[in-house]
Amino acid sequence: VFWPGPPPPPPSAAPTAAAEAPVATLASASWDGSVKIWDAETGRCVREIKMDNGMACVQPMPGGDIVTGTAGVAVQGPDGHSLIGHELRVWRDGPEPAVVATTHTSSLRSLALLQREPPMPPLLVSASNDGTVRVWGPDYEPLAAVELGDMVIGVEPCGV
Repeated sequence: VFWPGPPPPPPSAAPTAAAEAPVATLASASWDGSVKIWDAETGRCVREIKMDNGMACVQPMPGGDIVTGTAGVAVQGPDGHSLIGHELRVWRDGPEPAVVATTHTSSLRSLALLQREPPMPPLLVSASNDGTVRVWGPDYEPLAAVELGDMVIGVEPCGV
């Protein structure tokens, strides 16, 4: 996921702390429960979020929030293994998520940013193995759900 950062300073400007910040960053989610933000030019990890279950997807949001979708945690039940804890999590500055939504009933597989005409804020869209695509409002409140009936592994906005 490409996440544009602040523009670089003009060549004649004196170096500042802001000038040393990454100009372009990438976000990655891993099965080990980590989300990393990378400086796209240097390959250096500039932020890491550690979680207690496998990550399936990540979406940086305007304003700095990092949204993650979890695959869940395997537990032993009477009928064998199952996954629990399918969560959409919103991360801000701290080590704990600022928002946790448990609306999906199976692993989240994809997150996407749905841009709208200004001044309308963008919306978040999530897809899950539970066969739904969900739309989330600016404060990560659920707005709509489309039941597709089969596992959904990806979602992306299109201009059609």
